[in-house]
Amino acid sequence: MNDDDIVFRLRKRAEIRRHISSRKSVQEGKPDRISDLLEEAANEISLLRSTQNNEVVTFVDAVIAGTTLITEIDNWVESWHTTISTITLHEHLGLTFSEYGMWVQNPECIGGIIEAIQNKRFRV
Repeated sequence: MNDDDIVFRLRKRAEIRRHISSRKSVQEGKPDRISDLLEEAANEISLLRSTQNNEVVTFVDAVIAGTTLITEIDNWVESWHTTISTITLHEHLGLTFSEYGMWVQNPECIGGIIEAIQNKRFRV
């Protein structure tokens, strides 16, 4: 992703805000509403771009492309639940049924699953 891209800049700004130690929300360990809005705007722009191009973009595709973060998987699950879709959740995420089952059993393994997919290792 290009550093000049608006989606990249929005996400980077949200990340920076969340790490400024002098911010009250950081000191109190609370969510930063502006950072959340920046992330939400970036996600919406990414979604609009993909639908504008008639692309079906999965969570795995988006992570590998750098347009979404691994930590946003719950947002992808929620978006699948709130839209009318003809594909299964594991397809929406870009996982095989077995990979999806592994993730459900151990959510922390999603990074390893995506790394294996990215490195074109054997998929389960």
